[in-house]
Amino acid sequence: MSDNSKATLIPPLVARTSIPLWGTMFVISLVFVMIVGRSVVAYHIQHVVPNYRSGIVGAYEITGLALFWATYSLYQLSQARPQLIIAPEGLLWRKWSNSVIPWSAFSEGKVEKKSGSRYLCFTLCDPAVFPPTRFFGWGAPAVIRVYTGPLDVSFTEVIDAIRSVQPHLLPE
Repeated sequence: MSDNSKATLIPPLVARTSIPLWGTMFVISLVFVMIVGRSVVAYHIQHVVPNYRSGIVGAYEITGLALFWATYSLYQLSQARPQLIIAPEGLLWRKWSNSVIPWSAFSEGKVEKKSGSRYLCFTLCDPAVFPPTRFFGWGAPAVIRVYTGPLDVSFTEVIDAIRSVQPHLLPE
């Protein structure tokens, strides 16, 4: 292998689920379930009323949502496989699909800011070739939105990795 070919090899950026973020969310959700659930049970035991639905239904719903969030957080913690891979071959974003999408499938890339969060948006040349296979892609099947909130890499690291493999896709 020559020195020139060694210089062009770029290691892929591999991002996984952020353990501290989802671990914290799991603990907060579980504590919330325990506190609110205990209050609901105590209220129900103390105030056996024929029409108990009046005030207790909301507490049951909130407890159910917190329990769902705790379960979802635990699921996210169990995801050991990479969620985002940026490599010379293409982009893998598990929120979109389990397939690597080659860089040639994108017509443009840009950074968007929405509600204080930054997203990398990649427009597909032909959305029918790489349709979304995950829930998050169904709303806009031609645009892949990558965000780093739940990942263990920063937004800047992702931009730098993309610019190192495809400088024309994200202009400065």
